Amino acid sequence: MKSLAQLGNELYSGTTSFPFIGRRRLWYAIAGIVVAASVVLLATVGLTPGIDFRGGSEITVTGLADPDVRPANDVVAEQGLSSGTSVTTVGSSSVRVQTNELSNTELTGLSTALADTYGVTDADVSATTIGPTWSSDVTNKGIRGLVIFFVLVGASSGPTSAPGRWRWPRYSPCATTS
Repeated sequence: MKSLAQLGNELYSGTTSFPFIGRRRLWYAIAGIVVAASVVLLATVGLTPGIDFRGGSEITVTGLADPDVRPANDVVAEQGLSSGTSVTTVGSSSVRVQTNELSNTELTGLSTALADTYGVTDADVSATTIGPTWSSDVTNKGIRGLVIFFVLVGASSGPTSAPGRWRWPRYSPCATTS
């Protein structure tokens, strides 16, 4: 059995080759299946935007010896905030709670309850709210950047300089989807 280094050297020197062009229909089929699967997953499952894109409140409890999420889940359930809430560990000493946007009173109450549950001071709990205006601005800029990218890729793969040969319809969709 060849080592990876030997295979790389033989490919580089030309003593070994793979018939990629000869099997182009196989590679087109594999690429088509991957693209189709991606489109189906995007259409059925969809995207799960984070707090940066949908807005919400985030509370982080730091300085924990045991960053277990169960106490935070219990506090969230007691506060009646289970719907749309995500509780995760961050690193080896922090727990993060992300919820839908909370009022200042609700945010302070949740922060205090988390500090009491984990036995930390209020200084070890940070609470922030990301508004939907900022998140929609980020989303709009991302979509605008994606559209500009596709337009530039499509324009750069326009007609060739060969006389009488117009290749835009043939190559532009391939370049844009890649």
